[in-house]
Amino acid sequence: MEKKRRLFVAINLPEKIRKEIASFQDRYPEIPARWTSKENLHLTIFFAGMVFEENIEKIKEAIEKAVEKSASFDFAGEKIAYAPPGTKVPNMIWLVLEKSKTLSNLKEEIESQILKTKVENFRIEGREFSPHITLARIRRWEFQKMEPEEIPTVDQKFFFKFRVKSVELMESTLKREGAEYAVLESFPLR
Repeated sequence: MEKKRRLFVAINLPEKIRKEIASFQDRYPEIPARWTSKENLHLTIFFAGMVFEENIEKIKEAIEKAVEKSASFDFAGEKIAYAPPGTKVPNMIWLVLEKSKTLSNLKEEIESQILKTKVENFRIEGREFSPHITLARIRRWEFQKMEPEEIPTVDQKFFFKFRVKSVELMESTLKREGAEYAVLESFPLR
C-alpha cells in the first residue's frame, strides 16, 4: 500500500519574530491550552491534506510554476485574539495577520497550479482565507469550566512586519506531544 504524507504550504517566520510571538505564552499561564512551540510558528497558506508520495513531485512543480511570477512582499501582524471570532468558547488563540491581496493572489495561483496537475484528493477549502498564525489550541472542556471573570482578555495589538522571500512545502507528522513540521522544499520568490 502506497504511503501518504500530510502536507501544507506555508510561510515560515524569521527567528526574531518567532521569539517575540512565543513570549506571549508566558503572559497567560492560566489559559488551558497547548501552545505552539516557537519552532512551529508559521502562516499556513493552505492545507493540502494526505497526499500520496507519488504526487509530491507534481505538487512541487506546481508550486514552483506558481511562484516564478511572484515577487517578494512585506507582510504584517496586527493583533492577538481568541478564534474563531464571535464564538463563546474559542478553539484557539491566533495572531491575526493583515489582509494582503498579494498573499491571496499567491495562494490562488498555487492552488490553481496544483489543481491543473490533477493530484488525487486535492481540493480547495471553500471558506474565506483568513491569514493567521495559530498560537495555541484551547482545551475547550477546561475553558468552559472557567468562571467568566477568570477568563483573561487576550485581544491586544501585536504589530510586526517582515519581508516574505519564499514559501515552503511542509510535512506535518502528528505525534502525541503535538505536530512536528519539516520543510520538504523552499520556493524563493523573485
